[in-house]
Amino acid sequence: MKSRNVSLSKLVSPIKLFPQVLMNVVVGKRQDIKSVPAVMDAIQAAEQKLDGRGRILVRASGTEPKIRVMLEGDDMKLIHRIGTAISKLIRETMQ
Repeated sequence: MKSRNVSLSKLVSPIKLFPQVLMNVVVGKRQDIKSVPAVMDAIQAAEQKLDGRGRILVRASGTEPKIRVMLEGDDMKLIHRIGTAISKLIRETMQ
């Protein structure tokens, strides 16, 4: 801010914020998602659907028997639909 002599609001104005969805899926046992090919395939397919207009993060909770599914993107309906589908698949395959 000081070197450019502009306010913080002007510096961050080009940043576009996207809607975010976070889903917590309770699983029977903690398991690395990378060991479940169906889940990895679904994540890869979802990333292709987003086509650079969002991102997906799926990870195990560090403290609970849960898998966290987080999506950001420019289309709230799309990221919610994708998150729901991935969460359902995790429930079905990681129990």
